[in-house]
Amino acid sequence: CIDHWKALTLWKDPNYLIKIAGNRTVPIEIGSKYTEEDWSQCLIKFSDFIKSHL
Repeated sequence: CIDHWKALTLWKDPNYLIKIAGNRTVPIEIGSKYTEEDWSQCLIKFSDFIKSHL
């Protein structure tokens, strides 16, 4: 049903994602649950996140 969607191909390419959204700042949640004491959040550039986790 959605196999023809162009995004299914484009979004698989980390370079494409960096090109269109790399300079955006995004919140990253750190911890297993937001209700835990050690849960936190940091702000990072989307490109930095992609480069370090993919």
